[in-house]
Amino acid sequence: MNRLHLAIAAVLASSVAPAAAETPGADAGAEFLGWRVSAGGSVGFGLKTKLGFRAPRSVYSGPTSPAVGSPADIASRLESGGRVGFLGGAYIDPDGGEMASPYTQNWRLPVSSLNRDTGKVTLDSVQMSDRGISGRGSDDDTAFGANIELSRTVYAHESGFGLDLAAGFSWMRRNNCFKASSSGTYADNSRYVYTPTPGSMNQAVLSSPVLSPSGGYYGAGSNTGMGPVLDWSDFGPATISQTGGTGQYSIDASGDYEEWALSLMLKPWWEMTDWWRLTGTIGAGFSRSEFDATVSATFGESGKYGSREKFHDWQCYGIGGVGTVFRLWRMDLSFDVLARFCQDDMKIHSETLSGKIEKPNVVLCVALGFDF
Repeated sequence: MNRLHLAIAAVLASSVAPAAAETPGADAGAEFLGWRVSAGGSVGFGLKTKLGFRAPRSVYSGPTSPAVGSPADIASRLESGGRVGFLGGAYIDPDGGEMASPYTQNWRLPVSSLNRDTGKVTLDSVQMSDRGISGRGSDDDTAFGANIELSRTVYAHESGFGLDLAAGFSWMRRNNCFKASSSGTYADNSRYVYTPTPGSMNQAVLSSPVLSPSGGYYGAGSNTGMGPVLDWSDFGPATISQTGGTGQYSIDASGDYEEWALSLMLKPWWEMTDWWRLTGTIGAGFSRSEFDATVSATFGESGKYGSREKFHDWQCYGIGGVGTVFRLWRMDLSFDVLARFCQDDMKIHSETLSGKIEKPNVVLCVALGFDF
């Protein structure tokens, strides 16, 4: 009797099982298996660089002097009682202490500036530009890269919706995301040649065989005491010739952006058919960004400067997005649009570069996946 009961039960079970398998919705989502690994390409939008770049002033700076102006300006300044200074510590000061105007012993000229045969004096004046050797630029660009993701279904409802937990790794890079150049003037220089009026006291003093230097200079260099005397009123447009020039420069800067990122995401999905899903994404990412920059400059007749620097930045940010998945057999093709939020800019600051980089904030991902 027991054997008869077992046989009947076996027959009933075999007849019910096919009917249950054909019941609509009984195995909703079964076509998408529990695990999925995917890999593909990504495009990051919103990469912006805004940088100023420069050559260090120590590279091109040299001795400077206050601006002198034209020969007429020199005469006017001396007339008003002001000192006129040049490179190398050379100057003429009408303040001669007890000396009657227009005579002064308060002057100093480098030995190399004076032609003892003629009394002719050659003096230089140089001023550096406040801007120096520098430039500024900004670029908008797009980064390209690759991504890999492993996900696991943690909840599936028979109505056709569920939730996956996913972990991803991505890489993006953009060469020459920043490229800018600048040129201009970094220095103004003037050469003044003073030729004393023939037969004047200045000609006699500056060409005198008894004029002797002290400490590499001619002149007392003081408004007190004794020293050779000059007539400062002889310095002016009639006796001074001026030639001028500028120091020209050109400077270029460029940089490459690269990042690596890890992400942990929850991905709710809604199954439209057994081969098509709509998906959402919410999660967090952790990235390491790198900016590799070069700055090069040429200046003057033969001056050159070059530098290369790397900047690093670590960031956490939020991730949100939407996507879709199409499945064929155990392979699938996915498209995701992901937005990054609460992501700080990358700050750039060094002797040659300053500014910021706005990282990609919208990423389009296309991937081929395998379910198992």
